[in-house]
Amino acid sequence: KLKTSKLFNKLFGIEGQIAVKNLKRSRKKYRTTVISIFVSIVVFISLNTVIDYGFKMSNMYYEDLGYNISISGKRHMGDQEEINAKMLNYYSSISKLNNVSEYSVIKSYNFTCDKKYLSTKANEIYSEDEFANVEILSVGKEEYEKYLKELGLDVSKCSQKGILIDNINSYYDSKYVEFNYLNVKEGEKIELTEDDKKSTIEIVKRAKEAPIGVMELSNTAYVIVSDEFIDKYNYHVQSMNINSDNPDKLIKDIENMDKEMYNEVY
Repeated sequence: KLKTSKLFNKLFGIEGQIAVKNLKRSRKKYRTTVISIFVSIVVFISLNTVIDYGFKMSNMYYEDLGYNISISGKRHMGDQEEINAKMLNYYSSISKLNNVSEYSVIKSYNFTCDKKYLSTKANEIYSEDEFANVEILSVGKEEYEKYLKELGLDVSKCSQKGILIDNINSYYDSKYVEFNYLNVKEGEKIELTEDDKKSTIEIVKRAKEAPIGVMELSNTAYVIVSDEFIDKYNYHVQSMNINSDNPDKLIKDIENMDKEMYNEVY
């Protein structure tokens, strides 16, 4: 005796007619069904969001680093050039040992740039900062050339240009956010400040993937450059990062190396 819409009947057929008539006969059952469906959807979306955030946060802390040995020295007082030379000599000796599959030697130099380069989200989160932070990094000739090849770039055309890595993963305002630190496009230049001196670097590529040894970002942008580019500055030798097939054996070999050289560096 209960009537149903013709459009409803066309859309859902006889099964839909039986279902809707059953709901109309019992309003209490109808309300219970609607509330049950609503609660189920809310619980599903909430749990799915929490689990998704959980995976993203755990990936931030437990992502594959791409290497299994990291060596870094203390910051020494004194002539930076001399300290750099000693550390690079030490790392060069390590690179010649057996069981070194691939490695990077990180040189770094810190710059600042005008806040106009910050993205909208970065401006919102880091609103109290007076400027944007940019760190240029080199990773050694072999790793640099391998990295450029992976990005499809010509090494000969990039020696005085940089690859920008500025994808930030952060927990802000009670939620997980991903954003770019800088609002800079490929082919554009960034004006960098070093004390009172100005430098510019062209961004040849934006990348999410980083070379071996380049760690997760936090309110800064990394620009990967050639050794030739960073050697113009009074850089700091940061670390050596190695991927080894036999890390235990390699660590023992490193420990048994020239103790005098080790003491000079550390």
